[in-house]
Amino acid sequence: MHKLILVGVAAALALPAVAFATQPQVDESPKSFICHRTNSVTNPYNKIEVSYSAIDGEGENDHMHHTGPIATSEAVAQALKDAKIKHGDIIPMIPTITPGLNWTAEGQAMFNNDCNFVPPEVEETEVPVEDRLPTTTAPHDPQSDSTTFSKPKGK
Repeated sequence: MHKLILVGVAAALALPAVAFATQPQVDESPKSFICHRTNSVTNPYNKIEVSYSAIDGEGENDHMHHTGPIATSEAVAQALKDAKIKHGDIIPMIPTITPGLNWTAEGQAMFNNDCNFVPPEVEETEVPVEDRLPTTTAPHDPQSDSTTFSKPKGK
C-alpha cells in the first residue's frame, strides 16, 4: 500500500514538470514589420514581422544588408532584374535600433500600402461646365442670322 501511495505522489509531482517542459517557447523580443525583397517582378516585396535583432545591422544575414534601390513599379522591378541588380528591403527607422533602409518618401508610401506598388497620383483639374456639355453642330445659313435645325424623318 505504501508503494502505491509513493508511486502516486511521485507521479503527481512529475506532471507539472512534464507540462512545463512541453509549453511552447514564446518569443517576447520587440519586433517590427518590414518590406522584405523577393525575386518577383509583379510582387517585389512581402510584408513580414521580424525581431529587432534581424534589423540591427549585426550578423551576416541581417536585413540591413539587403541593400539596393526600391522597386517602385513593375517596370522598375523588371529593369532591375534585367540588369541583375537586387532591389533593397524597406525598413522603417527605429531609434537606437536602426536608421532604416530605403526609408524615403517612396519607401514609406510602399510600406504604408502593405509593401505593394503605389499607383501614380492622378492630377485632378477643374473643367468648366460649358466644356462638359455635349456639343452639336447644326446647319448654318451664312445669309441669315438664324440657325436651321433639321427635323428627323418620320417624326
